[in-house]
Amino acid sequence: MARKFTDKEFRKALNKDLRALNKYDGKRKKILIECLRCGDKRKKFPRGLINGNHVCAVCAQTKLGIKNRLSEKEVKKILIKKSIKILSKFNGIMKKAKLKCLECKRIWNPTRLSETLYINNGCEICSKRFNGAYSMDLFKRKPHLKKEKGITYFIKCTDKKENFYKIGITKQKWRQRMRKIPYKIKRLFVFSGYLPQCTKLEIEIKKKFKEYRYRPNKYFAGMAECLKLDRIKLKIIKKIIDNHVVFTPKNI
Repeated sequence: MARKFTDKEFRKALNKDLRALNKYDGKRKKILIECLRCGDKRKKFPRGLINGNHVCAVCAQTKLGIKNRLSEKEVKKILIKKSIKILSKFNGIMKKAKLKCLECKRIWNPTRLSETLYINNGCEICSKRFNGAYSMDLFKRKPHLKKEKGITYFIKCTDKKENFYKIGITKQKWRQRMRKIPYKIKRLFVFSGYLPQCTKLEIEIKKKFKEYRYRPNKYFAGMAECLKLDRIKLKIIKKIIDNHVVFTPKNI
């Protein structure tokens, strides 16, 4: 039978950054231990301490957090992919920040930077979900947009690992919009008209081919409007676009 440690022997075996606040009375009886690094005090079983290891839950969590902590450079890299620039001093992702959307120039102050890094897709206004930035409700809130012109485009996106199709609406110049997509672009079909009509066309196509949605590996604004289609479905889309009627603002 192994000889029982004395209190003196136990204290000597302890890690130099740990201190016993109670008398040692066997491996199976908890003893109050203080961490001299962080000041944490809690009861622990002595059997895990006699090997001289620094056993502290608080220090372990801190060490893990530092190891996994994003640097300012890494945070800026993630934000720029979402077309966002950080204007304030970087104080960590759990702190407040001042951000600017490079798309719509909106400036806002999230309570925690992590909200934008991990939860939101970027700027709430420019964030492209499957319904897109444009909807018919938008024209009820902003009637002046009915008289503005745009295009509904249908393109093919490719790189060495992926190929898929994307539909979208834009008022921007073609090159200005396409350079924000991190894939090789081939323009297939384009419809030009007033924004409400462009929106109706986009909604019609997305509803009809909803089951063929595709999420690309690379992040970009509008990535939720991508599809995986075969040639037969491409012909159907071309026919829908070719038959789409252009109206004047008075008819919309």
